[in-house]
Amino acid sequence: MSGEPDRVVDVVVVGAGAAGLYAARDLKRAGKRILVLEARDRVGGRTLSETLPNGATVDLGGQWVGPSQKRVQKLIQEYGLPIFPTFREGKSVLCLGGERTTYEGLLPPSTLEVGEELRGAFALIDEIGSRLSTEAPWETPHAAELDGKSFFSWTRETVRSDFARSALDGLAITLFSSDPRELSFLHVAVYIASAGGFDPITATAGGAQDSRFAQGFQSVSKALAGELEQELLLESPVSRIAQDAEGVTIASEKTTVRAARAIVALPPALAGRLDYSPSADAADADGDRHQAPGHL
Repeated sequence: MSGEPDRVVDVVVVGAGAAGLYAARDLKRAGKRILVLEARDRVGGRTLSETLPNGATVDLGGQWVGPSQKRVQKLIQEYGLPIFPTFREGKSVLCLGGERTTYEGLLPPSTLEVGEELRGAFALIDEIGSRLSTEAPWETPHAAELDGKSFFSWTRETVRSDFARSALDGLAITLFSSDPRELSFLHVAVYIASAGGFDPITATAGGAQDSRFAQGFQSVSKALAGELEQELLLESPVSRIAQDAEGVTIASEKTTVRAARAIVALPPALAGRLDYSPSADAADADGDRHQAPGHL
């Protein structure tokens, strides 16, 4: 990156999802000069709310909020965002192996042995999670071993019945929208521990699926963005972040910005596609690793 930057600020935030917008809003309130760069033509990241012809709002991404999610609950109160209880009447439906079954409760009908197997697996994940640091899980003893094992392989080691294994595979798809073979077991354990355990993360009433937003979950990001009109640049995908001793230079399709710090608030898969200089995992002469700009 050569030449003078178009703008100079204190902090650049890459990504206008809820996390990036929240960070930018707090930095602005603290008196910092900030700029948010977003590749899409909208805010919200993995939340997207659309209005149907009949006036109803549907969520095409994230949609639920629970009482244990304190930061989101605080935003709900601050911005006066209306929420309503998730519909809980009726039975659950399970389609497995071409067969359709209805049932009540969290777990589908099964033999007593399979039910105990699943409950044992849930309890074991909770126990492992209780020993992990949710703030810095990589510093936990045996973290590398847990991270090197997929959730799929862990379930095959832990439960024996095909039904229990299928149920845990379905759990991975439901909670993480990912194939269990592609999920680090460390990530699964930390994620569930961060929510307070299996019960809070899977329950409806009082759990993570307790309520929904009347105007859609994207209303959270829209409310945050309302405080950042002059500091938000849409349709400006970032291509490169160059870090030096004095700060960072960020290049996007619309602008080049110089800042003291950068926050990369993107999903890992997208953050990994950016061109970092130096490389995010480059080692210096002493063998220490440089931090990626998103970790500054």
